[in-house]
Amino acid sequence: MEINSQLAAAISARTGREVDRQYVYRIRKELVRKVAPDVQTALADYFGMPADHFERASTESAEANRDTAFREALTTHGLALAGLRSKEDLSEAGQADLERILDHIVELRDRELRGQERSQ
Repeated sequence: MEINSQLAAAISARTGREVDRQYVYRIRKELVRKVAPDVQTALADYFGMPADHFERASTESAEANRDTAFREALTTHGLALAGLRSKEDLSEAGQADLERILDHIVELRDRELRGQERSQ
């Protein structure tokens, strides 16, 4: 029996509702936006994880996505800042402000480099 079918059978037995392997596949591929709490608990039980595992993983994933977007903005501008992380999603206006700030930092860096080249 393939893993999606095994999971579907385990979830069905635990929750009392009919779950098919296609639904499990969609959950595994993150195509299901909101998984019912009883299904999450059944999945956690199946894998021997705490019941809040998927909630914590979702929060950690959102934080990682924010950090990745922030790092990409820095990389695009050729910058690296150790230990700097984004704590919340930025609005479009906030993202535009960040872009302007990063552009300004790049201009300052470039001026400094040009000044060092002249003095050598």
